[in-house]
Amino acid sequence: MNRRTVVWLTVALAVQTWGGAASAEVFTQTQTVSNMELSPWITASDGGQHTFAQWNPTVDFARFDTSLGSLTGVTITVQTGMGNLLQLIGENPQHNPTAFGYCAYSLEWSASITPPGTTVVATDHRLADETFGATLVRHGTSVFSRPPSGPSGLSTYNVDPVDFSLYSGPGAASFALSFDADFNCTELFNCSAAVRLTSRATLTVDYEFTPVPAPGPVAALVIGGLLSARRRR
Repeated sequence: MNRRTVVWLTVALAVQTWGGAASAEVFTQTQTVSNMELSPWITASDGGQHTFAQWNPTVDFARFDTSLGSLTGVTITVQTGMGNLLQLIGENPQHNPTAFGYCAYSLEWSASITPPGTTVVATDHRLADETFGATLVRHGTSVFSRPPSGPSGLSTYNVDPVDFSLYSGPGAASFALSFDADFNCTELFNCSAAVRLTSRATLTVDYEFTPVPAPGPVAALVIGGLLSARRRR
């Protein structure tokens, strides 16, 4: 083994020993979208029905920058939700300042989220179905928060490694969202009714990656010293 071989073996050992293994890191992005709509007022005593226009927002996340290292995992976390405000206007025919009124109705809501690719990873379904009554001011508008039934909490999904290319490189990783809702009022007494619907979603994308390793400080000193020695020769 000649002197040059010994020198460069020493450099390699220094880089391997002092550079150390790079630990995994996580880059996180979060976005929230929301939309509020008001149904028409339903005034007939036998009720009425309204289908809300479908809401289809797109949420774009920056793809992983491959110059940072090697992508090892992609995790998607989704939180969807629906808010329901029931609005009643008192309309009692006895002309009393206040009177009891009620509304029998259902408000059905659904959401779906599709990440890059074609597979839906998150669906949600909420339902408010009740007969709600209260003492109402004649010709006055009263607003009541009526939480729907349905799931709550976060949903988490791990992207298959075969799809990492959809989340890497230049451009955006686009998520397609879709929200639908239907308001059905079956009976009114002493009031008119409408609902104010809020649809919302919060999406988080975590990129787990192994960063490009850098030589440790001792390795850098060794390499620098050896290169300097070679220049002197």
